[in-house]
Amino acid sequence: MTNNCGYTVWPGLLSGAGTAPLSTTGFALAHGASATVDAPASWSGRMWARTLCATAAAGSSNGSADSGKCMATGCLVDLNGACPADLRVMATASASTGAGGGGAVACRSACEAFGTPQYCCSGAYGNPNTCKPSTYSQFFKTACPRAYSYAYDDSTSTFTCAAGTSYAITFCPSTTR
Repeated sequence: MTNNCGYTVWPGLLSGAGTAPLSTTGFALAHGASATVDAPASWSGRMWARTLCATAAAGSSNGSADSGKCMATGCLVDLNGACPADLRVMATASASTGAGGGGAVACRSACEAFGTPQYCCSGAYGNPNTCKPSTYSQFFKTACPRAYSYAYDDSTSTFTCAAGTSYAITFCPSTTR
C-alpha cells in the first residue's frame, strides 16, 4: 500500500467469515509512506480506508502481469466534498490548524452513520433478497462504479484473482498519465 495523499490515511483489513485475522487489522499510513501486509493464499476479506480515492492493481507474486482474471479496481474520485451532508465527517478545530473547524475529512457509509438494519444489511435485511441499494449507496456507486457500495454489491464489485497474486493499493493515485 502506498499513500500519495497529502495526509495520513488509515487502512483497515477485515477477514471474511471463517478466515483467521491478519497480523494487523488496521494502521496509520503517513503521507508518502508505503507498507506491506502479507496474507496467506487462503485469506479472504476486505480492505478499506477513510478516504475512498484509491486504486488496486494486481500482479502475480513472481512479478508478472498474469494474475488470472484480475483487473484494476478502485475509485479515482475524492468523495469528501460531494458527500451527502448526513454522511459527512468534518474536521474539528484540534484536527485542523487549531483555529475554527475544517472541511470534510471523510464520507461515512449509511450503516456507520445510522446503524439501522436497512443500511447495515442485518436482521430482516441480512440477505441479498432484502438488502437493496439505497440512495446513499447509489451515490458511491455512481462516483465509483467498480468499488463496493453496500453489503451485497457483488455483481459489479467483486473480483477474484489467482492464488499467489499480489496487489498494489495506491491511495490518492495520480489521475494523469
